[in-house]
Amino acid sequence: MKQLVLRQDKRNYQHKLVTSFKDSQKRFYGYVRSKQTVKTAVSRLTKPDGSRTVSDEETAEVLGKQFQSVFVREKDTDFKIDTSTETIPVDVDEVTVYKKLISLKTDKAVGPDGIHPLFLCRTASVLAKPLAALFTKSYQDGKLPLDWKLAVISPIFK
Repeated sequence: MKQLVLRQDKRNYQHKLVTSFKDSQKRFYGYVRSKQTVKTAVSRLTKPDGSRTVSDEETAEVLGKQFQSVFVREKDTDFKIDTSTETIPVDVDEVTVYKKLISLKTDKAVGPDGIHPLFLCRTASVLAKPLAALFTKSYQDGKLPLDWKLAVISPIFK
């Protein structure tokens, strides 16, 4: 009898969470997360010498070395414009850049460039002209700024 009451109470609570989802999304997702059974420990891996890793850091090192060994490094990362055929001239205008900047979602996190979307959105009128010139020049020269080619890649255990 007691289990029946507990089950009914649990069903009522879940129903209440679902029906009040729009008002309390945080509580709903907190409940869903509490029910997930995700393994939080990092598995141990066998190293090239046959021994097993003993810490999460060592496991990340082994994964990083493996990724480096199979990673293909391109010799020339500049994109090339085919000059043998007629190319379409690209001119990135200030208005288009401005519209893209003001349409950024300002509640999102900072991107890999370290610039918050709210800053880009609020300074769109000032940034649109130099960014448009930069994009146009980059396309015309067939080269990307060095900073655009850099990336920090690290393995994430899932």
